[in-house]
Formats: sequence, C-alpha cells, structure tokens
Amino acid sequence: MPSVSQYEVVDDSFFTEAAYKTTMLANLDCDTDTLWRILAAPEPWEEWLGLKNVTFTSPEPYGVGSTRTVQIANQTLNEKFIAWTPGERMAFFMESGSMPVRAMAEDYRLTATSTGTSRLAWTVALTGRPRLTSSALGLGLHAAGNRGLKKLVTFVTEHGAEYA
Repeated sequence: MPSVSQYEVVDDSFFTEAAYKTTMLANLDCDTDTLWRILAAPEPWEEWLGLKNVTFTSPEPYGVGSTRTVQIANQTLNEKFIAWTPGERMAFFMESGSMPVRAMAEDYRLTATSTGTSRLAWTVALTGRPRLTSSALGLGLHAAGNRGLKKLVTFVTEHGAEYA
C-alpha cells in the first residue's frame, strides 16, 4: 500500500484558489433532507462511489471538525469536515492520504427544486504534487465522480425511501 503523507490544511477559499477544480451536477428524485441523510451515512458511499470503507473517527454528533477515514482501491484518505449544514451542505478536506496531492477538498451543496426533488453540486478541488499533475488527477476524479453520480441517482431510486 502506498505511504501516507500529510496534506495542506485548507478552508473554503481553496474551492476557488486550487490549481484544479471541477463541479459535477446531479438531479435526484428525493428531497434535500433525504439526500442529506444518504450523504451523512457512511454505508451509501461504499455503494454509489465505490469506496471500500468509510468510517467516522470522531464521535457523534458529526459536524464541523469531525473526521473520517475513507479507503478507495489502494488509497487511504483521512478527511476533516469544514462545513456541515444538514440538508444544505457538507465539505471536507483531506488531512492526509496516499494520493500524490499537496491539498484536496470536496464540497457537496444540496438545493431543493420547485418539484420537491434535489439538485446536488459536488465540487472537487486539488493541487497535485507536483503541481503539474493537478489537471491529470482532476480529470480522472471528474470522470470517476460522474460515474459515481449516476450510481447515486440509482441508489436514491432504489434505497431513498430507507432514508426518508
């Protein structure tokens, strides 16, 4: 397994200042409270995003400052939440991990539509190590993210009622 490195600590400004950033959008057939419960629970991430393991490493209640560990393929990422507004937004940065980045963060914004469904805007921001790798890494994450969002739409259709 690759070695784990400490990453730069970032805040909300990173979502505009990062060397690479992309926002992916999805419309989901559930209200924002249901979508929030899906995103706040560890288990759904394993199904819709293909993560091996999602484990909160801080006690409940979860919020700003909470931490969790995520495993995907042969990568381990340790995340710290910088935004946590139920039904509206969660954002976190990677404190450490085994990806070749200096800094990485994700922002999930939920918006209610006029029809009672949800719109999710998912932003991934990163600065690679070296910086020149930012675009290549970002493009790979963008493609994987779009595949994941399609699976999230299916997950909501099949399991959304369990989180309503």
